[in-house]
Amino acid sequence: MTCIVGVAKGGKVYIGADSLGSNGFTKEIRKECKVFKNGDFLIGGTTSFRMLDLLKWKFNPPTVKDGDDLHKFMVVDFVESVRNLFTSNGFSITSDDWKSGEFIVGVKGRLFRISGDFHVSEHDYVSCGSGEYHAVGCLYNSKLSKPKEDIIKALECAENFVVSVSRPFTVLCI
Repeated sequence: MTCIVGVAKGGKVYIGADSLGSNGFTKEIRKECKVFKNGDFLIGGTTSFRMLDLLKWKFNPPTVKDGDDLHKFMVVDFVESVRNLFTSNGFSITSDDWKSGEFIVGVKGRLFRISGDFHVSEHDYVSCGSGEYHAVGCLYNSKLSKPKEDIIKALECAENFVVSVSRPFTVLCI
């Protein structure tokens, strides 16, 4: 229950997030930020605060080497490291399938969405969480000329129409 928004523009990646935590019945404004830097990576996510804690505090991301095919790196090396992290910490294991939360990753000026089944897709702009449709619609209408401001507007749009999105907003850049 959240809204995470990312934009890749001019060799930089911007990711913004709201601060609401909700179980569908109650809500609280969380002090823990849903977007953070980890080494060369900018990560923002939804679904599980445990997942975000692991990605922020325990994840040692693999190193992108010059000349690497970045999309292949994300699919093979990055996701493999994330799955190992989750397994070794008892997260994302179910009886019949691998499951994760959804998160957005910025690295080397490019933006990727990691879906709940660990599928990797690349985007110029993307959102995840309960406010994603409103946020992406807002970004579609923007010129993406001022990424930080565009992300704030997208988060405001989601907040206006989706009960599980709320301020304060945080936007980071890498």
